[in-house]
Amino acid sequence: MGRYNPVLWLGYGVYVIGAGFQTTFQRNSSHAYIAGILLVEGFGVGWTIQTALVAAQALAPSRDRAVITGIRNLFRFTGGAFGLVVASAIMNNVIKSNLADSGIPESILESIRGAEFNIPQGLSESQMQLLLDAEMAGVKGVFWFLLATSIITLLLSFGVEDNGLPGDEKREAEKKAETDATGEQSDGTGTSEEDEEIGPRVEKTTSLV
Repeated sequence: MGRYNPVLWLGYGVYVIGAGFQTTFQRNSSHAYIAGILLVEGFGVGWTIQTALVAAQALAPSRDRAVITGIRNLFRFTGGAFGLVVASAIMNNVIKSNLADSGIPESILESIRGAEFNIPQGLSESQMQLLLDAEMAGVKGVFWFLLATSIITLLLSFGVEDNGLPGDEKREAEKKAETDATGEQSDGTGTSEEDEEIGPRVEKTTSLV
């Protein structure tokens, strides 16, 4: 195919679909349902990670491709670190807001760290269910954040230029040299044939004079 944008758009589109269905997860969702959605989302992510790198390398001059690869990896790891912080903050804030009027003692609420999924001692059955529901709400808050991020990424991908895949420059140079050599040979042959045709004409004209 020689083009990377169709694969990039398809991958981000599948990722958006998977992230959208991920927001439907519940505490009682079956393992098969969760695994199926994560499989779809995994396909979307897999089609974009390397394709985005190929697009960046194709749009960069050949002398800068190593630099582009390094910068892309830097942004990837930096984005992962910031994403982890943002996701933890969203989850903790959602859990605390859901448990604000739960009747759980303040001393126990202070020991709840949503991102660690810890369940403190001293909770009744109803309070434990409230805590689990709050943690599920926190997880879904992170899922909504990921859905918004995937949609933004999909929209931004439509602005990526598609100049095709870079070829083997050495092979292209050799092919061009062969083509030029063939063209020069053709020009030389044409000149010799013309000289052969002109020769008899000159001899005939000379004999008449």
